[in-house]
Amino acid sequence: MNSDHRFERLDLTDPAVRRAYEEAFFTSFERVKSNRLIHDLWRWDHQSRRLATRIPYEDQAVFGMRSASGDVEAALAFNVALKQFQSNAFGFPPPNDGQGCFEVLTFFNPSDRDVGFKFRLWRECLRVLGSEGFHTGFATTAPRPLRLYLRIGWKLVKQVEVSGEQRFFLRYQVPSQFVRQFS
Repeated sequence: MNSDHRFERLDLTDPAVRRAYEEAFFTSFERVKSNRLIHDLWRWDHQSRRLATRIPYEDQAVFGMRSASGDVEAALAFNVALKQFQSNAFGFPPPNDGQGCFEVLTFFNPSDRDVGFKFRLWRECLRVLGSEGFHTGFATTAPRPLRLYLRIGWKLVKQVEVSGEQRFFLRYQVPSQFVRQFS
């Protein structure tokens, strides 16, 4: 991992960290014009240039790559409580048994860093989630990132059309070397 960027679990109870995260989230998606559904899915604050999911932060694990100055260079947010299920907005139901399951809420990179940088963030997140007993992930995606998800091991479960846009529901098995076994 690049020494000028540190991987960390973001403490979103800290107002400065939350602001940096939500501003980076906004910057990453403000330029996306082809994905209209995200404008209904998430909570946009255009005046403050901040963006958040509708899943409460206390139900999330959020990880980021931060620069030495504290900028959020990339982040991944996971719904780990599954009390609400973001994918449900597209008609995809939560798992019957949510024990050990997570849902990817967002994966963004405002500075458009290279794919290797994003893979390092993904691997570090898997290491932490696996150590906490998480073994199965779910996510939705638009057509453009689908190929990348499939390339890193996600499996297509279902596809739907919502308001003229395609959405794909995916499942991921965390590799066993990452998952802590509970007895």
